Amino acid sequence: MKDGHAMFARRKKSETRDPALAPSVSVIEGEQGTVLFDARRGEYYQVNELGLLIVRALGEGLGSEAIVERVVDAYDVSLDVAAEDVRNFLLQMKELEVVK
Repeated sequence: MKDGHAMFARRKKSETRDPALAPSVSVIEGEQGTVLFDARRGEYYQVNELGLLIVRALGEGLGSEAIVERVVDAYDVSLDVAAEDVRNFLLQMKELEVVK
């Protein structure tokens, strides 16, 4: 403490937190596909195969770059296409407050 004030480390603006599922969200996989259930809102969101890959990667604690690499490997698409798809999915999920 300096002069009675606590010292805190500040996060640099360039540092960003990796995306993660919100604590209130559960992944439910079934015969009809996969849904994300947001218990806080009582809403379900169906995800496709790519969405499931991204959600599983989030559950493993992977960051955006590692998720993009996983998409490239799984779907044999370019890095640019994978990055755009991952970015769009995460933006939609953030707007719905499913991903933080």
